Amino acid sequence: MRAELLAGVAAIAAACSRPPPRGVGDPRDLVVVFLPVEADTPAPAGFSQLTEAHLVHTAPAATVQAALTGQWPGTVRAGRPNTLQGVLRLYGYQTVGALPAQWVGADAPWIAEGLDPAPVAGAACLPEQLEAVAELHPQAPDLAVAAVLAPVGEACTSAEAVAALERFLAGPRGQYTILAVVGLSPSAAGGTLPEVDTRHALWLGGAGYPPQASQGLATVVDLLPSLLPEAKAVVPSDATGSELRQVVLHGAPRGAPAVFLQDTTGTLAVRTREHLLWVPAVTEALPEAAPPAATMRAISGTPVSAEREAALYGVLFQWDRQRRAASASDRMGNDAFRDMLRDQGYWH
Repeated sequence: MRAELLAGVAAIAAACSRPPPRGVGDPRDLVVVFLPVEADTPAPAGFSQLTEAHLVHTAPAATVQAALTGQWPGTVRAGRPNTLQGVLRLYGYQTVGALPAQWVGADAPWIAEGLDPAPVAGAACLPEQLEAVAELHPQAPDLAVAAVLAPVGEACTSAEAVAALERFLAGPRGQYTILAVVGLSPSAAGGTLPEVDTRHALWLGGAGYPPQASQGLATVVDLLPSLLPEAKAVVPSDATGSELRQVVLHGAPRGAPAVFLQDTTGTLAVRTREHLLWVPAVTEALPEAAPPAATMRAISGTPVSAEREAALYGVLFQWDRQRRAASASDRMGNDAFRDMLRDQGYWH
């Protein structure tokens, strides 16, 4: 009887030492993984795949910065942009992770601020990183963990990473964790537009993301305004992009009508489902009239006409003006921006 009593007391003590069970309305854990994989790499089991996700920039550092701030490269602000981890820390999240030095960039050392590298220290490959994250458990149901992971080292293979993602999502944490995987395509790194294929892998997994392919246009700029609502956090007013859950659930019409791209030479481009228009070597604000170097080509077979080229250049000009604006009052609101695209025939 004494042994049974002691066993019962031990069981109660163990139960009391565990975190309270997560509730349906509690903030979700969020994990963002930057993974060098090609765009056509099959999505892991259980993940939604954005088949028309595009690189924001052919340099990984700029793409990572865009993903964690929700801003296009070159956006002008009076102060430092908000970061995903910076916002989540305000909401009581434990934010962990580490970014390779070459992905931080000398011009934006703050991009890694707020990430505690200790929990994943020494874990160079994704399986070990995810295991370390899985050991982090909030001490109360209204607290959660956010992790930013970037596997490094030649010993890390894509096959091992994909298998680790599948295991993590299939485990108990998969029920209350949103996993976002950004594929930084090795073949596109350092390439120039329009020679490189700007599509890249973008996978979303977790509750509410059905394992299916979605064709809505998207970029990594959409990550921050997609993940913060999962944390019941307010999206900063200077963030842009679409909410990817809506794209996954409701299809292409809920995605962006156009995506904007840039390469390391300064070439700017705008891509719709029908056309790609680019302007090389942009160092200053775009002029209102398309310069002679502006070039457009068809993607879907839709004919290229002078009228449509002028209309699409107008979209690129407005976007460049918007991202260079120094204050919110100077920027066109997202609703007006979408209305302009729709009026010019680029809303699908």
